[in-house]
Amino acid sequence: MPNHNGSISQLKIQAVNGAGRGERTDKLAVEEPLEIRVANLSGYRSGYQSLAVTMRTPGQDFELAAGFLFGEGVIRHREEICDITYCIDPGEPQHFNI
Repeated sequence: MPNHNGSISQLKIQAVNGAGRGERTDKLAVEEPLEIRVANLSGYRSGYQSLAVTMRTPGQDFELAAGFLFGEGVIRHREEICDITYCIDPGEPQHFNI
């Protein structure tokens, strides 16, 4: 069973080399999906729109989302971002979407 701690997970594996085979612990990079949604605050069709889903190592989600928006040309200046939060949609399970 994996031991998950942040962006690194430890897992027991069967390792094979010239001396034979044996069990040992190996470290794996953990990746999880992150959905980035943008809010349309204009009077026309207000609400949220899913912009992208990306795989990332956990941590610095807000910085990743802001950099993604800039890198994809969605924004040109940081002042265009009003707020970054985790989504809290009533009746929908939280999957750490931004």
